[in-house]
Amino acid sequence: TGDMARNFERIAETELQAVHNEGQIYQAVDIYGQEAHVARIPESGACSACQKLLINPATNTPYVFSVEELASNGTNVGRKRKNWKATAYPIHPNCRCDIIPLAPDQTVDSLGRVKG
Repeated sequence: TGDMARNFERIAETELQAVHNEGQIYQAVDIYGQEAHVARIPESGACSACQKLLINPATNTPYVFSVEELASNGTNVGRKRKNWKATAYPIHPNCRCDIIPLAPDQTVDSLGRVKG
């Protein structure tokens, strides 16, 4: 029963983050229309996979994605870690990396503050 409880908790936490992410994307589209963009902001202590997918190493700032791009990437369910993509859904189980809605001309600085 310990494994079942652990798995249930992991699934519940991941799905709660998925719903939050989806809400952020709906908000971006509602405000900015089909040209909406979002930034995926790694949680503090994010894993190396999330850091690689979400942070531009040249500028140390989060990448900005079109909503369409994240949606077209689907989920990483069933993909090997080396093939993971930035997605609207949590990148992996227990992923808590956030999404910030952005207008098409906005960016995010290294502290997660919206610019533009």
